[in-house]
Amino acid sequence: MSDVEMRNELINAASGVFAKYGYKKTNMDDIAAVFGKGKTFIYYYFKNKEDIFQAVLTDEADKLLKALSETAESESLPEKKLKKFVLVWANTLMELDNYYQIIKTEYFSNKDFFKTLREKIDEKQHEILTSIFREGTASGRFKKLDPEWVASTFFTAMKGFELPLLKRKSFEDIETRIDDLLNLLLNGLLA
Repeated sequence: MSDVEMRNELINAASGVFAKYGYKKTNMDDIAAVFGKGKTFIYYYFKNKEDIFQAVLTDEADKLLKALSETAESESLPEKKLKKFVLVWANTLMELDNYYQIIKTEYFSNKDFFKTLREKIDEKQHEILTSIFREGTASGRFKKLDPEWVASTFFTAMKGFELPLLKRKSFEDIETRIDDLLNLLLNGLLA
């Protein structure tokens, strides 16, 4: 197994440990025990617990962004892309245990890292949404509004779902709420 593959295996093992015990209660011995190696083995790949946790969070962010990018390319109609984007975003977000841990606690000491990671995620999501709204406007399926502004407004509405999704860990009625949000966006408030 290559160093890159071994590092990825360690990240996967550590992800489960952090999700189970949280950042504060996890130690390198816990991760080593799950992986079946001594903690000195882990120190070959990561300098400390914070370093491996950053790798876990980066991995989770990459999974989210990959799923969202693939979604935007998988549908032909912009309104279907938008719905699928939001559903994949919601479902993936509920699976990111460690991302939620860092949002709900203050234990992670490297807040600059998390802020930078969060900005990267937000920027990419906004970019994908802008492209969907541009396509909808260009095709005549959406009204002629500034796609950047619509994406920003929609993104802000999506962020309102983030914490409830992370807390809930269930997809029940979320699809209905997302449909309502999309209906409101696409059709307006007027009856």
